[in-house]
Order: sequence, then structure tokens, then C-alpha cells
Amino acid sequence: DDVQTAEAKNDKGETLNMTFNNSEGTLKAYLNGGDQIDLKQVPSGSGFWYKNDQYELRGKGEEYQLKKDGKIVFDNFK
Repeated sequence: DDVQTAEAKNDKGETLNMTFNNSEGTLKAYLNGGDQIDLKQVPSGSGFWYKNDQYELRGKGEEYQLKKDGKIVFDNFK
């Protein structure tokens, strides 16, 4: 399995931990150590994009944005 982990922090002191399974196209994310968020990869022209019924995660390089029900709940874009 092609599994990678990443951790991102933002200016508010929030932490987003992510485990990407590239061979399955899945992502497990945890915001501030909370509940597991399971996301599926969506084809994207640039960067990456994962989503489920409630959450959406987009990113490029080391920058990530997590939305819940359309509202940004984590963002570390420069």
C-alpha cells in the first residue's frame, strides 16, 4: 500500500492530521485529534481533492483547506 501521513497546523493553533492511502484513493483525517473523517479521492486538475457527504478537503503541497457542510473548518493556505 502507498500510505503517507501528513500533519498541518494553522495560525489558530489547530492541527489537521491526515493519512492518505494512495492505492485505494482514501484519506483519514483528524481535526484537533477529534473524530475520524473518512474521505474518498475525487479527480482534480491541480492539487488534490477528497470528499464525503459532509466534508471536503482540498490541498496543494503543504497547504490544506477542510470544509464541513460548505464552511471552512481548517485552512492553512498562505
